[in-house]
Amino acid sequence: KREVTYFERDTEKFPFMEKEKKYTFGEGDAIIKAALGKLDPQFAETFTEFMSEGRADLGKRNGKPATGRCFYSGLAFPSALRAAFPGEDTENKTGTKKELLTFGHESGHALSFILMQEAQTTEFYYPASNATTEPIGKLFERLVFEEMVQRAKSPEETFALNVIKLRNDMNAIYRPIAFYAFENEMHKTVEANGSITQTQIDTLFVKHMRNYLGDSVSFPPGTEKSWMSVPNIRENIPFQTYPYSSGQLFAEVTQKKLASGEVTPEMVKDFLATGSSTSPQAIFEKVGFDISDPQIWEKGLTNIAQELEEVITQARSLGYIDADLDARENTTA
Repeated sequence: KREVTYFERDTEKFPFMEKEKKYTFGEGDAIIKAALGKLDPQFAETFTEFMSEGRADLGKRNGKPATGRCFYSGLAFPSALRAAFPGEDTENKTGTKKELLTFGHESGHALSFILMQEAQTTEFYYPASNATTEPIGKLFERLVFEEMVQRAKSPEETFALNVIKLRNDMNAIYRPIAFYAFENEMHKTVEANGSITQTQIDTLFVKHMRNYLGDSVSFPPGTEKSWMSVPNIRENIPFQTYPYSSGQLFAEVTQKKLASGEVTPEMVKDFLATGSSTSPQAIFEKVGFDISDPQIWEKGLTNIAQELEEVITQARSLGYIDADLDARENTTA
């Protein structure tokens, strides 16, 4: 069993990814509109209007950050988004599954900001809540994923989508928790000693990345400097990673409740429009999500564990897992 290096942990260089489906702007636009329309036709109409007004900076170009982002400024200015997924006239003509999911994520932010502006007409404006912003993005990313799966044309394409989703789950849940622990110990070191050296930061980073990645991942020279690439640490925005963990688990649970009818589109609209006008507890309760109940978070983790088992079963049926693998693993265990 070959160790994977830290820099290979998100690799897409697997045989089943070599013929990965790419999406044109037209395909991606149709998928997002369909996902939004199934939730509420008004969402699809608002997204269409948003795009027609040129409020989405799409595609790749020199000097443009690769990360997605949504921008808004109170009641006075319209929201806008940035994503690497291709636009109609951009140089990159097709986008990856990951880029389309990010486009869907940022579209959720944009819709939320639009609803906040429509709902809040008073002079005192309640901006987006740090507690709910990423859960909103993750929920819409999850809805777009479901639409992509429904449109998949082969078991191989469905499998590739499921693998990417699981990778995103790991990066959205476990990696931010590891970063939280890393930042927490870094701040405690400064509190105790009055300062911290770069070497100490490097050591703490590797320690906490190793804790979450386990023994199958090695850390070659240079890994210890990887914390410098994380914007919130570089720009001194402490603990910005934690909403992604809660957001991914919220999306897992809420998508299931939407599918069953337990959560309605009107409840989601109210949730999106609230901003920070009340407490996080009260905001999440609008969609029946009690953030004080540990069991509801466990439910999200259970959903992901079940999806992992399903992906392993799919991999075996498609021949991507060696038939003798289980026997070898049992022998070495």
